[in-house]
Amino acid sequence: MKMLCLSPAAPQLKPELLAKIAAALNADGSRILILSKPLAQRAQIFSHGLQPRTSTPIERNSLWQNILYPPATTDRSFSLDPAPPEPLVQVYPVDNVSQQPELALLLTAFQSVGIESLLILPLRYDRQCVGCLTLFRSVTLKQDSRWTKDELQLAQSLAMQMYLAVMQQRIEQMIRDRAYYDLLTGLPNRIFLNQWLTLALAKMPSAGEVLAVIFLNLDKFKNINDRLGHWVGDRLLQLIAERLVRMGIGIANRGGLDSQAPIQQANAALKRAQNNGKNSYEIYTVAPLSAVGTPAVEHRLQLENMLDRVCAGLACRAAGIAVGKFNDQKLLLYYQPQIDTQTGKMIGVEALLRCQDIHAKIINPANFITLAEETDAIIQIGEWVIRAACQQKKLWQELGLGDFPIAVNFSVKQLQDRNLIDTIVTILAETGLSPAMLEVEITESMAIEDLDLTIAILASLREIGVKISLDDFGTGYSSLAALKYLPLDRLKIDRSFIRELRANTVDAGIVRTIVNLGHELNLNVIAEGVETVEQFEFLRSINCDAVQGFLFSRPLAASDFESMMITQTNDRHQNIFYPHS
Repeated sequence: MKMLCLSPAAPQLKPELLAKIAAALNADGSRILILSKPLAQRAQIFSHGLQPRTSTPIERNSLWQNILYPPATTDRSFSLDPAPPEPLVQVYPVDNVSQQPELALLLTAFQSVGIESLLILPLRYDRQCVGCLTLFRSVTLKQDSRWTKDELQLAQSLAMQMYLAVMQQRIEQMIRDRAYYDLLTGLPNRIFLNQWLTLALAKMPSAGEVLAVIFLNLDKFKNINDRLGHWVGDRLLQLIAERLVRMGIGIANRGGLDSQAPIQQANAALKRAQNNGKNSYEIYTVAPLSAVGTPAVEHRLQLENMLDRVCAGLACRAAGIAVGKFNDQKLLLYYQPQIDTQTGKMIGVEALLRCQDIHAKIINPANFITLAEETDAIIQIGEWVIRAACQQKKLWQELGLGDFPIAVNFSVKQLQDRNLIDTIVTILAETGLSPAMLEVEITESMAIEDLDLTIAILASLREIGVKISLDDFGTGYSSLAALKYLPLDRLKIDRSFIRELRANTVDAGIVRTIVNLGHELNLNVIAEGVETVEQFEFLRSINCDAVQGFLFSRPLAASDFESMMITQTNDRHQNIFYPHS
């Protein structure tokens, strides 16, 4: 079959081009969906020739949706036979529409106009999908409706050329659109970089060329802003825009098809360069990390790269963009019950953040959260935690599984976020969860870092009905005068006082004093880290209101926690949370 070589410009992505494609592939009709580009509002559909008779775009059907936005797994819910991945575009032939289960709702629309078979081609490079081309065939006396190997190969080539044309058009539009440039320096921004890099990788030949991504770093720039003012910092950025500073370099070749890979590699190389002192550079290498630096430094680099992927995934979800490889690391919430010491009933649950790496291994929460706080990523992650916890709590409420609040931990960076209150109000409205069902936990040291700000933020939270808990009480340096002004509902005794807790010990005296203090201030008191019956019995004897710890349950995944609650609800004879020696 003769190859049809096209390099369409923007005006050609319309019926004239579709007519040529249909003729080249012996199709009776063709249509193309161009997905909305960044900052645009709506997608576009152009068609030619024979079309299904339906008022709703066929691309909304699950068959097309699974192709445009493939699930995380490689399995397909439809039995198509895609061609090999080269040249990067997969083709999805359907030789008989009546035998395709996912087309059942569209069968009348196809059969009423005589459409017998389909050919679907996503306009995609790696996970950057810009649209979809669909071809239709009817049964005629002149041809078989099935697609030949040569036709599938031609279709692949055409789809790749159309993808490049759409991307080229978008790049040219970015050049004209100031939204893709930094207004201060005039340099292209990250949105422009991602689009350009994807196109550049797609155009790279199979061998002989490489592409480099460079990350630059300016040391102690924050000090300029803090000491001399932001206008001086802005001017400095303009002056150094063309000068070289420390850098990290990531090299991409034809095998690295993901546009994010060279960016992440360059970022990792930059972190290494920062450890080498001033005016240095590092080139990313896939050599074992232990050969490049100390284990502690390299472990931090791995965490930082992982954190970048997590934040990028959250940003993609917020923007409604397919997550793609950012989903290699997953944020999770685990749940631990809080138990009334007198009744043994669950009176609350704490949501605890966890993160899985690409091997589904849980990363040490302390390391992960500390780094997130240092890099300000905790703002994004904290918002995700609040939303996920509220959604889960609302689901459990609808299932009739307890009417108690769910607690989430706050970072000092979250308290300093000027959008915090609006964010929580929005999440509660979106999830339909009552504010009284949400409890926020702040640490004692966090509360006294900026006492006036803390009081103002907590007062705003109390005003909308959210409960407040002071975590790790006894480990900080807050005075009773400061404690008096904090709008609190509950004190949490730090686990360090519970670990060696026995009657007639110093820890016992401290815990007894904290319980009495909390009750004098009309606060509920809960002890965390309870692991033995002896600890529980002592806490119950001094009227500590609630407890939390491994004695009752380790933090559990949502499904396991739900099963535990169902068991408790169905057990009418014995409370499963009441410990027995």
